[in-house]
This record gives sequence, structure tokens and C-alpha cells, in this order.
Amino acid sequence: TGLSPEVDVVPIIAEEGIDTINGNNYIHSGTVGEWYTGESAKAGVNGDGSISATFIETDTRRGIGLFASEEDDKSVFSADYGIYADAFGTATVHERGQVQYEFEYNYNDRLTIKREGDTVSYFQNGELIYISTVEYDGKLFADISMFTQGSTLNDVVVQSGSRNSENFSIDTQPNTTGVEISDNIIIVEFDEIMDGSSIPG
Repeated sequence: TGLSPEVDVVPIIAEEGIDTINGNNYIHSGTVGEWYTGESAKAGVNGDGSISATFIETDTRRGIGLFASEEDDKSVFSADYGIYADAFGTATVHERGQVQYEFEYNYNDRLTIKREGDTVSYFQNGELIYISTVEYDGKLFADISMFTQGSTLNDVVVQSGSRNSENFSIDTQPNTTGVEISDNIIIVEFDEIMDGSSIPG
């Protein structure tokens, strides 16, 4: 089954080195050769939920992830559940520092990490590509990671489902990094999940 229609949509707040366009499109505007992440302590996934993004270019390095910890280090490589896209059209599923799955990604692909119950699954353009063997039903924190200057992550959406749900609010402290935060959040409807009986190897 898909996500409950009763979902919270929580934005990821960009930190210095990442600019936002129209609220949930992100571009690496920082120093060449430096990783930058979002400030996501309140971008929580409680219960069923997901993070998804459109990867337009295939020649830059960036990723998305779900983290069990609120630690400041939100590198995609340290994610409990992450997708890292390299600059050569290859993407990998990273879980707690280990590569679990590799696949090719293409221009304008929509990549998603989604949890239902305690099961985390990965999708490419709505098609199931991998089911994690690591189960987890605690609160997760969503974030983005960007390395290549000028790289983009578009239509980034974090959804938190209604199972044991709580309402999340973003701390609206004065923006000291020159990043404009907008309320223009796009909600993406996902296709039904396949039953996972056959996973590409």
C-alpha cells in the first residue's frame, strides 16, 4: 500500500553553501570540492514516510538520506538509508557506511527512499529497485548532501506519515546565510509499491 493521505510535508532548510529556488529546489553554491548538507534536525520522518528528489544532471555528485541520529554530520555516506549519485551516471544505495546496491541513473530521474512500518525501500521513477534488510521503526531525519559546485536536487520532498504521527514545525530563526526559504512545497504522489518478491540483483 502507499502512504496514508494524512501526511506532514516538512522542508529541509539549506545551510550556507546551498541555495534554494522556489522553496524545495537546491543548488550547490559553495566552495569547489566541499560537501554541504541541509540543516534537518526538524525535518523528521515519524512512522511511514519518505524523502524524494529529482536528479536532473548525471555528471555531478550529490545524494539524499534518512538518518536515525540528529548529529550534525549528514553526509550521504553516513546515512542509515541513503542514495548517492556520482558524476558518471551511477548511483549507489548506502546504509551505515556500506554500499548495498548499485544502479544506473538517468537525466531527470526521480529517486525515493521510503519507509512503511519498519521496512525501508528504494525507488527509481516509482519502480522498486531495492528493499533494505535493515529494519527500523524509530524517528528518522531527512537531509541532502551536495559536493559538485552547481549541482542540483529538485522538487525535494520529505513526507511524514500518520502512523504515530506528530506535527513538525521548523524553527524560524533569522536567516543568517542569505538563503531564502519559501513555503512553496510540492507534494508528490507515489505509485503503489510492488510486493518485492523479485528484486533486481
